[in-house]
Amino acid sequence: MAMQKEHIREIFSSTQGEGIYPGVRQIFIRFPLCNLNCDYCDTPSKELPDFCNVETTPGCGNFKKIKNPISVEGIIEIINDLKTNDLHSISLTGGEPLLYPGFIKELRNQTKISFYLETNSTIPENARKIKTCVDFVAADIKLDNTEFYKNSLETIKILKDRNLFIKIVVLPGVENYVLEKVAQDLKNQRIDVPLVLQPVTPYGEIKEKPDAERLFELADICGKHLTDVRIIPQMHKIWGVL
Repeated sequence: MAMQKEHIREIFSSTQGEGIYPGVRQIFIRFPLCNLNCDYCDTPSKELPDFCNVETTPGCGNFKKIKNPISVEGIIEIINDLKTNDLHSISLTGGEPLLYPGFIKELRNQTKISFYLETNSTIPENARKIKTCVDFVAADIKLDNTEFYKNSLETIKILKDRNLFIKIVVLPGVENYVLEKVAQDLKNQRIDVPLVLQPVTPYGEIKEKPDAERLFELADICGKHLTDVRIIPQMHKIWGVL
């Protein structure tokens, strides 16, 4: 049987810069499409790329172009070329990886390397399909997408035993009650996982970020309901790596 092919935006080696695993070495597979359109997204796109940018040597920052779509077998070859001795996992990022459950399942069948899923958490039916494929999950809750909020909670419940943590990007002007409701809902549904408050990195239409005092206040509010609340910025932006 022929292996599936898919459009991929880029594949490269770097360190994880967000959430509770900063500094671990990963191979990033960036899927192109997303079902949301967040103002602060640094990789917005609604189009399928003709070519995939593939790093030539792990961590070098130099890329070659490979014609899309790429087969699972082709991606495994790239992974083997970019594998380092300190490799922690393969990061499935985007875009939104949960738009590609079949491809992820087939890719998982071809490698024993751990999978680290970065998701906006809004497609629970696909989360259920790939639950056993992923070993770590960075699950976003989007405060500005209330229509998807129930889906996010459902996705998190499905994946909560897969070394999951929750990430909320904090924009200036967020109201206290909004974050407190999230914390209360997580407690009420017995979702006891780390919650990361990530101050937004100014990009595009977003010109400012919340200051430290405000982040401390919000963390204190969430801490009334949850046992593990952390403030962690985008570390890779500070380090100046991909």
